[in-house]
Amino acid sequence: MARIAVYVDQTADRATLRNAERGLSGLEIDRVADAADADVIVFDVDGDYLPMLERFREGRPLGVAIGFTRSLDASAWTAAERAGVDRVVPAGRLAITLREVVASEIGGGIDRRIPLCNVADVAGRLGFLVSAGTPFGEVGLFRISGGLRCIALACPHAGASLATGVIECSTVTCPSHGSQFSLDDGSRERGPADCGVMSFAVVEEMGRYFAVMPL
Repeated sequence: MARIAVYVDQTADRATLRNAERGLSGLEIDRVADAADADVIVFDVDGDYLPMLERFREGRPLGVAIGFTRSLDASAWTAAERAGVDRVVPAGRLAITLREVVASEIGGGIDRRIPLCNVADVAGRLGFLVSAGTPFGEVGLFRISGGLRCIALACPHAGASLATGVIECSTVTCPSHGSQFSLDDGSRERGPADCGVMSFAVVEEMGRYFAVMPL
């Protein structure tokens, strides 16, 4: 069984640290003393977490960052997610979330979710909906007759954004040079681009849409 390195910020209060220990109990992990050496980090997003997160991302841009909070402010949660925190959870749910994430990481099934938008903000709209920055570059959320689709927006031919491309059925045409890509899977349908773009699954949780990034 694979082992992963886990860092837990020891400045958290005792109750939170006990929750973290419950979540990690019995798992095949290695403890590390620095966030930069970890595969998974756990920290308080109510404090000044950005320096730690930046240090972590320098070594593991696709590592898993779990932030816990006691805040009920939805904007604070979204800000942490936009900053690159993969899971933001109430402090009381830390043990469950930590166990799920670490167990999935060991088994190779973890994913990183990037918040795209509130469901209500794009209700009833068709075509291109919103864009979001990710470790893979800018991605776009589209709605076509077949449902929601998410693909990388940079055309591989010359880098033009597909956000303003013409959509017909499940195909988007690059506005600069006419390359065409499938919104279903990102595959190239016509040049001059010589390859397709990445596509991502879309999930809905708690009234928001997320793009699922592979780790």
